[in-house]
Amino acid sequence: MVNVWFCREGNNPSRGGPSYILSIDACIRQLDLSDAKLLCDLASRPRFGQPDDPLADIRGYQHVVLEIDEKEAKGQTTIREPGFYLLKLSPTEVVNRLGPPKSPWD
Repeated sequence: MVNVWFCREGNNPSRGGPSYILSIDACIRQLDLSDAKLLCDLASRPRFGQPDDPLADIRGYQHVVLEIDEKEAKGQTTIREPGFYLLKLSPTEVVNRLGPPKSPWD
């Protein structure tokens, strides 16, 4: 399964668990996975913006990141390696497509 994270800029990009847990096929169909950009491998954690940005919490979630493990990436033509992928969609666009998230905006 693929973890879908909503992320902020700054030191604490996410809190709690993933907002959605989907199959790779659902990500391809519903989230335009073909446009996703690899950010880093699974050993790293993606970060955005300036580390000590005092307004990061106020701006809220700005990014949607997919955490795709080796099992999910295997055999896919769209995603060929495990890692964290940045979607071109905003968190609002993802909610509009998928409905309310598992971990609501906090």
